[in-house]
Amino acid sequence: MKQQKIEEATSSCSEFVFLLFVSFVSFETVEANAQRMLLNSSHVGADGFQFHQRGDFFEKVIVTTVLEEPYMMLKLHSPYLAGNDRFEGYLADILMKLAASAGFQYEIRLAKDGKQGELNSKLQWDGMIGEVIAGEAEVAAGAIIVTDAMREYVDFTEAFLTFRSSALIRRPKSKRRPQRIETVDQLLASDLSYGVVDRSAAFRILSASNDERNRLMWRRMRDASRPSRIVASVKEGVDRARRENYAFVLDSSKAEYEATRKPCDLYATEPFLDVMQYAFAMRKDDLRLRNAIDVELRRMVASDEMQTMYLRWWRDECNESSSSSSTKEDKGQHGELRRITADSKATGAVVRGPGAEGGRASGAGVCLANNTALLLAIIVVIRAIIRGRLN
Repeated sequence: MKQQKIEEATSSCSEFVFLLFVSFVSFETVEANAQRMLLNSSHVGADGFQFHQRGDFFEKVIVTTVLEEPYMMLKLHSPYLAGNDRFEGYLADILMKLAASAGFQYEIRLAKDGKQGELNSKLQWDGMIGEVIAGEAEVAAGAIIVTDAMREYVDFTEAFLTFRSSALIRRPKSKRRPQRIETVDQLLASDLSYGVVDRSAAFRILSASNDERNRLMWRRMRDASRPSRIVASVKEGVDRARRENYAFVLDSSKAEYEATRKPCDLYATEPFLDVMQYAFAMRKDDLRLRNAIDVELRRMVASDEMQTMYLRWWRDECNESSSSSSTKEDKGQHGELRRITADSKATGAVVRGPGAEGGRASGAGVCLANNTALLLAIIVVIRAIIRGRLN
């Protein structure tokens, strides 16, 4: 099937060259023919589907989201702004680049209930996920973890971030605990209590794990003789880590972000637990749009655009003296960003197509998409010259 699609695209490229020849004979049809080929120009995606580059191919894409630093935030002067201009953040940047490259318009809307989405007892989803399933939005943009359970209801794009879990701990201020805790073994051997957000990814992993260390950590978290270590939100967990002898376990990307914010009193341990991924959630029947987004996400990863955006929003406020042009390795000598290349990677790691070749448009697709506009311009110029000489 895929080979057939590629052959069809190659045939379209040959047709374009033929139309150029015929059009020079009949000047009156040249622009119409070229415009027709421009309209039909397409890429061949990883799954063999084609998606058009014209911006009017897709209707306006509705993107539902929730506010969460640094993924999606309201700008300081957002009350005086309108539409997508109100938003900023890592995902706001990604969406802007995706729309420009894939050729679609979009509108960001906040989820009505302000939730990412959970499955209730009636097997109905609320939050962003519920809005996508109900057809109220085409895309859910947030720190949405790809899970098999959620795949039953929605589809996922390529991942835009791969990570594990880390513990967020208060920086040592006394001789009693002068050494930083970096590993899970050191954490288990310490006098710290530790906890997670209720029903979070770390919560699910620890509660169901067969790993001896994870099971020990889970038993200590659930010890009824001590105050609960389970918190209701990331904010509550971060506040407890600042105030108490408490290690807050959360997504490593979020831990890195919190550890590099002022007042610079927290640090993140080395990542542990299972590898997880964030991706955009979409309706299962929207294959053409998903395919367009996937191709562009792969391109952004290959060109390091994704990593550049990551470093912009995970800038280390605790080492402001570091040059803005410092490399990832240079930053590793100063602050918490040293682990970006190891675990919190801005990368499209979910592979749905036939390996590496699925991440780029076929040669035929490139032939049409990259050369059509240029050839159209050349035709118009040549036509004008010839007409001038004939007249």
